[in-house]
Amino acid sequence: MDHLGFRRFMAALQPLFQVPSRNMLKKEISEVYDSERDLKLFDSFDGRVAITSNMWTSSNQRMGYLAVTAHYIDSSCTLQSRIWRFIYVPVPHSSDRLCNALVECLMD
Repeated sequence: MDHLGFRRFMAALQPLFQVPSRNMLKKEISEVYDSERDLKLFDSFDGRVAITSNMWTSSNQRMGYLAVTAHYIDSSCTLQSRIWRFIYVPVPHSSDRLCNALVECLMD
């Protein structure tokens, strides 16, 4: 977002578009995440939910991230997927640490 090349590229695409700052974008994403997280999505749901997790590590910083996703079929027979959590997992990425992060997510 802050890289000069990216800003020039966006200005070339649409000169009237104002590229938001990294902090503003982070704040807005967090607000949307918090508001949607508060929705009790499965309170009235009477089907089954499949939970998946995906762990990856950034190549240059060795920072690990875990995404926990819920998959279900809604009343109109459409497959839905919702990210429940996107969690930073500190090093080492041992099975115990990953297990604790997943359990904490599910308990929350």
